[in-house]
Amino acid sequence: MGKGNTSVKKVFTVIGNVIIWLFLIFAIIITVLAFAAKSSDPEAPAIGGKIIWSVQSDSMEPTFYKGDLIIGQKVTEEDARNLQVGDIIGFRVDLDGDNVEEFNTHKIIAVTRAGNSNNVVSYKTQGDNNEFKDSYDVLPSMVISKYTGTRIKKLGSVLSFLQVKQNFLFVIVLPLIAFFIYELIIFLRKFFEMKYGAKAPLSADEAELIRQQAIEEYRRSQAGNVAEESAAEAPAEKTEEAPAEEAVTEEVTEEEATAEEAEAPAEEATEEAAAEEETEEAPAEEAAAEEEAPADEAPEGE
Repeated sequence: MGKGNTSVKKVFTVIGNVIIWLFLIFAIIITVLAFAAKSSDPEAPAIGGKIIWSVQSDSMEPTFYKGDLIIGQKVTEEDARNLQVGDIIGFRVDLDGDNVEEFNTHKIIAVTRAGNSNNVVSYKTQGDNNEFKDSYDVLPSMVISKYTGTRIKKLGSVLSFLQVKQNFLFVIVLPLIAFFIYELIIFLRKFFEMKYGAKAPLSADEAELIRQQAIEEYRRSQAGNVAEESAAEAPAEKTEEAPAEEAVTEEVTEEEATAEEAEAPAEEATEEAAAEEETEEAPAEEAAAEEEAPADEAPEGE
């Protein structure tokens, strides 16, 4: 159960990180577009020779739709004189008669040239979804871009929404600040943990894993100790037998020495007794000899 919760937690963590980084990439792209719009045309920002703009009406359906983000090639005035019928162009024109030019995207349906020359004077345009052609002529100097067929569905509406300062602030700037503050807090926490040795509290699963590892380590150490003791028992027995043999030998030697010491006084007593007997026998023999001597001498005198 614990492992399952840990797996689910890891999955949600990964998903959350992916979402955060996708948002970060999106925010960077939108920020680049916003700055590009300020430095060029707000409705058609230029980035590296490309023009990016949002479709504001449904006049070009089904080629692209309102709210799509389309990408075109930026054209110079010289390039704008070499456009052909069927090209889709982005240009600025006063659509409402209020002396304010708006960005518009329509298809060229006719080219007007000067006399019999190839010099283009103007273009006639019309929306694919419009019944009538446009009432104005598009001069080459009015053309900004040529559509190359690249579009991103509905992203144009997002770009238009974020081009408003308040929307950009709340949707992009503030979340980015919060993200960087969050990353800074995590960095500082890890820094202080490494510096001061502070450890985050262990989860139940981590504690159980550590406990199992400790038990396994203890069992391995016990098995090693048993093996060492078994290996040390044989020499120990031999070592114990040697002192026992030496003790027996010493005991035998001591008994022999004691017996010899006990026998020595007995022998000395025997020798002394023998010497005394000899001493006692010597005067007796001398007396016997003296008695025999006068008896022998008497008959000679008579």
